[in-house]
Amino acid sequence: MCIRDSYKTMEALLGLAIIYKETNMPDNADEYYRMAMQLDEFDPEPCAKYARFLLEQGRVDEAKEVVEQAITKDTHKTRGCTEASQLYAQFGHHELAAACLQRLQDEVGDQADSMNDLANCFYQQQNYERAAELYEQATGLPDAKPVTWRNLGLALYHLGRNQEAIESLEAYLRRCPDDLDIVHVAGDLYSKVGRYSQALQKYEAYLSKRPVDALAMFNLSECYLNMGHRDSAVMGYKRVLQIDPGFQPALRRLSEVLEPAGRP
Repeated sequence: MCIRDSYKTMEALLGLAIIYKETNMPDNADEYYRMAMQLDEFDPEPCAKYARFLLEQGRVDEAKEVVEQAITKDTHKTRGCTEASQLYAQFGHHELAAACLQRLQDEVGDQADSMNDLANCFYQQQNYERAAELYEQATGLPDAKPVTWRNLGLALYHLGRNQEAIESLEAYLRRCPDDLDIVHVAGDLYSKVGRYSQALQKYEAYLSKRPVDALAMFNLSECYLNMGHRDSAVMGYKRVLQIDPGFQPALRRLSEVLEPAGRP
């Protein structure tokens, strides 16, 4: 299909490609993306948009070639690698994302943001060992952001390195104390290593902001039970059932705790 030369602008070609894509005419969309790429050999934008289209179509090998063109055309190599990694990660291609970020790291050296992003790719691949190594390196850099301590703690948690995970998450919470999800995770970790008084503090802090979280209330009650505070545990289990009458772990635990004493 041909269009008049007066319409052969980057904006028009990309606009037509998008229209054809959205109207389920991928062959036509493909044609206009290619035309846009040929219009300006130094502009990375059409390459990036065409690569996204190819990934949406499941044409990964072709997308890799186009992404490479986008990185090559981009005068800011760091931007090209970063955008390519984000694109791959969005479509679940975390190995390709990691490769782009590794190129970025080679280009710019040790920068905390790029190292954290690279670690994120390994984390998504469930390569927690490598992710933790990179997160830990990033925390030692002067431009490290708080989220890196959070990410390190979660990676260590997956590796079963619970005490180290606690230390990292506490470092994060000193910087971002209002992240309630991590407050809860820290409570779980303290409970897991038998430090119930610290776990109680975390669960209480969490529940002060989210009082109708049945799971957190149950975990709090478990801490009381493990510390030998039976009556407090019973009160906690009953509160869980007020929040969620069908919460089976609380029903079972309450039955176990009350039965020996013959209480109703």
